[in-house]
Amino acid sequence: MAQAKRIYILTIKVKKLFCSLFSVWCFLKEIEHMLSIFLWSYMYRNTCERLGELKKAVEKLTCSLSCH
Repeated sequence: MAQAKRIYILTIKVKKLFCSLFSVWCFLKEIEHMLSIFLWSYMYRNTCERLGELKKAVEKLTCSLSCH
């Protein structure tokens, strides 16, 4: 009887530990997801800014070439 009670308590503790670890895993996956979205938006914003600068440089160059 005491042996069965110990096994029952142990299984409850293992289930609680598994649930806790699963919760931590889900939390870390959510942080990973938010970080990847942040990095992609940062890269996209940087790319758009660089393309804007490139467009201005090309326009300036074509203007200076057409003026001569």
